[in-house]
Amino acid sequence: MDAMRQSPCIDLQLSDDERVKLLLEDYAFFANDHELFAQRLSLLTALKGNAVVNAWRAQLERAEVEPVVRDLLLHHYDPTYAKSVERNFVHISNAEPAQLADRHSTSMQALAIKLMGQFG
Repeated sequence: MDAMRQSPCIDLQLSDDERVKLLLEDYAFFANDHELFAQRLSLLTALKGNAVVNAWRAQLERAEVEPVVRDLLLHHYDPTYAKSVERNFVHISNAEPAQLADRHSTSMQALAIKLMGQFG
């Protein structure tokens, strides 16, 4: 773990639209089970407040899942993740950007091959 934290970093980039689609695909059990999703959102009340969580829950009741996932991604997950990365990876400020065209496995494989050529 220490070696990873001291290693050069790669900033894997994917558009917000593609990230949301990927989450909706990978976490379809939440996207399709609005009651379960709403229950899990309740755990964020202390961090986000009743108004925000209740708004998300209301959106889920109207089957508006994508806006909830987008808001969670951009306003909860991303800031939390960024703080963790900055705290744990000393070279993150010099991260090599690596742009993915889309969320599909062929794009991920192509980028992996490119990165292996650069860093391998």
